[in-house]
Amino acid sequence: MATLEMLIAHHRGSPIIPIEKAAEYLMYKPDTLKQKIDKGAIRIPYFSLENESQKAQKYIYTIDLANLIDLQATAAREKFKSLWEEAELL
Repeated sequence: MATLEMLIAHHRGSPIIPIEKAAEYLMYKPDTLKQKIDKGAIRIPYFSLENESQKAQKYIYTIDLANLIDLQATAAREKFKSLWEEAELL
């Protein structure tokens, strides 16, 4: 099962999840995640369904979170493979 399918199933079919839930996946507090996104350290958009309220619930589109998880996992696999290929050459 793909990452996106697992996230959607876990969140009962919802295409969006609260930023607090996304923060749990990434091991951050919600405010820290918002700050990292705003500074560009984490590249994933968040939004609210109420444009005029600053206190409105913030959400992340499930596909964006799945893509971020997959991207980071791929980078980790490539690094792991590279390290072991170098070790085998020694």
